Amino acid sequence: MTDTEQAKVLKTRRMIKKAAFAVIRYAVLVSVAALILIPFLFVLVSSLKLNNGMGTNSIYHVPVTWFFKDPQFENYAYVFLRTNIGRAFGNTLLYILPTVILGCFCSCAAAYAFAKLRFPGRNVIFMCLLATMMLPGILTMIPSYILMSNVYKWSGTPLPITVPGMFGGVGAIFFLRQFIVKLPDSLEDAAKIDGMSYGGIFLKIILPLAKPAIITQAVLMVNGMYNDYLGPLLYLNRNEALWTVQMVIASNKFLISQGNMHWPRLLAASVVVTVPMFVLFVAAQRYLVEGISLSGLKDS
Repeated sequence: MTDTEQAKVLKTRRMIKKAAFAVIRYAVLVSVAALILIPFLFVLVSSLKLNNGMGTNSIYHVPVTWFFKDPQFENYAYVFLRTNIGRAFGNTLLYILPTVILGCFCSCAAAYAFAKLRFPGRNVIFMCLLATMMLPGILTMIPSYILMSNVYKWSGTPLPITVPGMFGGVGAIFFLRQFIVKLPDSLEDAAKIDGMSYGGIFLKIILPLAKPAIITQAVLMVNGMYNDYLGPLLYLNRNEALWTVQMVIASNKFLISQGNMHWPRLLAASVVVTVPMFVLFVAAQRYLVEGISLSGLKDS
């Protein structure tokens, strides 16, 4: 066998080996994706079923039927017409928007200070902030409730679930600092030579460059506040007009009688409240990927 023929054989073997690994890799990815998607598909399919009987279009049919006749779209009509889900969506949006906007701005400002400014005790203060992340939320829940209810008199208002987040969070500061610290110092040095202040540098240089990281953190904050149930339960439970979408789902709006839940209607409500987060992720996906790719930026 000549050298040319041996080279072709080796090349063919490498191609076959590469193709085999690709098949295995994609098979694993498809399997994992299926495991993740099956519960969501089950919720979607079950939301269109009946809550009684044992037919193929009943939620109690065993085994589970994925395709059936006579889907019950009235389950979704019930969610929109017989519950206050619309008002709850509006409340949730009003609670989220100012908190996320101001919270991201304050977190980014603090992250810039810890990443680029030099001041005494900077590392000690930052480590103390990180140490607070080790405290479980359940540990501070009762003191926070006493503070909000007895000292500030904010119980029954959305202030306890909005105002604290407007000043940023330790997790957001840490995340944004890790991004900003990798931005080239040469950009800041050039701005200082041109006479730009620290505030100007932050507003005109750091904020635009940190846009992917800020959007990523904003998505995480929106997701956290949108899915929060404990906070609204503690402070808004007595006033139904201030409820969030999670409180509507957990309410007795889907009870037929004491202890008897209408599961398809509840699952329909779950699908409805999942859609905004799905749309948000799809819309912000480009920025999420960009934030990851830019995290390796080095000073030149």
